[in-house]
Amino acid sequence: MSLQDIPTRYKENVRQVFFVDDICGKYTANHNIIENWRSIRNRVKSILDKGMTKILATCRTEVFKEEIFQHAFDLFHKNAYNLSDHYSVKDKLVIASKYLEHNDQMLPKITDIINKNKFSPLMCFLFSRHNQFDINEFLSSPYNTFCTVWNNLKSVDTEKFCVLLLCVIYNGTIHDVILDISNELEKDEKKKLKDIFEWCKLNRGTSRSALQAKMNVCIDTYFIKVDREYKVIHDKMFDFLCSYSLLITHSYSQICR
Repeated sequence: MSLQDIPTRYKENVRQVFFVDDICGKYTANHNIIENWRSIRNRVKSILDKGMTKILATCRTEVFKEEIFQHAFDLFHKNAYNLSDHYSVKDKLVIASKYLEHNDQMLPKITDIINKNKFSPLMCFLFSRHNQFDINEFLSSPYNTFCTVWNNLKSVDTEKFCVLLLCVIYNGTIHDVILDISNELEKDEKKKLKDIFEWCKLNRGTSRSALQAKMNVCIDTYFIKVDREYKVIHDKMFDFLCSYSLLITHSYSQICR
């Protein structure tokens, strides 16, 4: 949901929690969001002052530090929690134990691993979705680990490589109507897919339904499905994909056409 939804969804004398992801934009402070927020700020403040309503919001560190954000979103300064802060060994173990398979005998090994590598709850989560990786290699260099896999995909699983390319070209979200063979695509869209298939060296007979089946295989590792949309499992995974040269080089050529 967005901040704009809070005044309309607020209910008097009912305990409510509103969750807002990327409260002021994903990569940089969004001026439209800020202007909209200023128009409802006093109303939201009056709602919060009644003590029955909470807002849980996320914001990337680089956006949070922007001066325009600091000025506009002063209501959120008092209870800000920096998830990039250093964790105690105890905190690391609690978080790692949630995602990493282990038993009591393995705890010393896990402790050693998380102390040797840069710790990130997100990386523990991603590892839990790709636990065929070596945990030491992954936690010390997750991007390089994924790159090694993707380099191999281009020759051993071209369909999976293709769906990863598609998710970059479609900005992290693919509606299943694009892959539905019963749906007739527009001429430009059809040509785009044809070019992508050729670049990925897919067989001429490869159907959109085959790619949709591959998308379904990738759910919980690379994607989640919300209603009829396939979304990249996490923003960080999308960042990794967008940094991978073989994917992004071709994506730019597609986007710029």
